[in-house]
Amino acid sequence: MANSSNLRVAVIGGGPGGYAAAFLAADLGMKVTLIDPEVNPGGVCLYRGCIPSKALLHVAKLLEEAEQAKNWGIEFGEPKVDLNKLRGWKESVVKKLTGGLDSYPNSVRSSWCRAKRHS
Repeated sequence: MANSSNLRVAVIGGGPGGYAAAFLAADLGMKVTLIDPEVNPGGVCLYRGCIPSKALLHVAKLLEEAEQAKNWGIEFGEPKVDLNKLRGWKESVVKKLTGGLDSYPNSVRSSWCRAKRHS
């Protein structure tokens, strides 16, 4: 088998499968280029899918529990939702999680290529 430090691999897509494959290849000593349109790895799940949805579902659950609390003898006033603050909080959750992924490629033999497919 060839010396892994001489091997080069390109991974297209920085989602959970792509960044995991790229990081493993880099850990094995390969030179890796991870290609994705986002600033940091994460893919649809982290940027627009699972994580933003779960953050908003957490808020919905909190509102539901506050409503149910009156059955336990605890009552709150009518909730006031500031959509701009809520969006900002959701974005901070996404930024925190994608920011953590950003530091890993710099610590191993890999590079990040920001590219988009053109139709």
